[in-house]
Amino acid sequence: MILDNADDTTVFRSTQEPQDHGQKQNSSLLGYIPQIVNGSVLVTTRDKRAAHQLCGRIENIIEVGPMDEAAAVQLLEKKVPGELDGAKFKELVKELDHMLLAIT
Repeated sequence: MILDNADDTTVFRSTQEPQDHGQKQNSSLLGYIPQIVNGSVLVTTRDKRAAHQLCGRIENIIEVGPMDEAAAVQLLEKKVPGELDGAKFKELVKELDHMLLAIT
């Protein structure tokens, strides 16, 4: 399972408004995330606090930083071959902060 862009943890911890007899009905999405040993849940987020809350332990978090310029340019050249010159590729990957997902 992949939870992409899980930056706002309040989405996962929300509850519904009171139903019959004024009781709140718990609708937390956290309860629907599988907690099993067979398989994985991949969470992507830009918020370290959200990552910690959703992954539970700091050991489960893998921080992915930006690519170096040479690798970023090489990836972009593969995605749009022959469309731009080298200087334009460098300019574009800089604008994309050398981030893998943005480049692809």
